[in-house]
Amino acid sequence: MIRVAVTVVATLLLVSCTARLPLKDRNVGSLVRMTDDKKSRIIGVKLTNDSSSKWCIDDGDWPNHIGALDQLGDPSSGYAVTLTIDGKVHPVKQRNLGYCVGNCKIVVKPGETIAAEIPYSEFSVADDEVEKEKALSLPVAAVLCR
Repeated sequence: MIRVAVTVVATLLLVSCTARLPLKDRNVGSLVRMTDDKKSRIIGVKLTNDSSSKWCIDDGDWPNHIGALDQLGDPSSGYAVTLTIDGKVHPVKQRNLGYCVGNCKIVVKPGETIAAEIPYSEFSVADDEVEKEKALSLPVAAVLCR
C-alpha cells in the first residue's frame, strides 16, 4: 500500500513539472537595463523578453518587492550581483530569502517587460558615491518554458 502511494505521488509530481521542463538555458543579464535615481537612491532595473518563447526566471534571480535578492556565496564567483562605482565593486547584501516550495518562477512572455527597484542600501553605497556614475551587474538565468 505504501509503495502504491509513493508511486502515485511521484507520478503526480513528475506530471505537474512537465509543463515547465527546461528547453534551453540563457543568460539574459546583458539585457537588463538600469536607471539610477540619485535623489531617491534607487537603482531601477528592467528586463524585456526579446525571444518568441516564454521565459521562466528563478524568483531568487530578480529583486523582490523590497528590492532584495537571494544571494549567498563569494561575490567574486562571477555570478554575483554587484554595483560598480568609480572602479569600486559593491556586492549586494548577502541574503538567504528562504526556500520556495512549488513553482516560484517569474514567467515573462515574449515582448513583456518586468521591472524592479533596488535601494542603494542593498549595496552599501556611501553618501559621497551617490552622485557618481554606476554600473550594475545583475546575472539573470532564463529557462525557456512552455
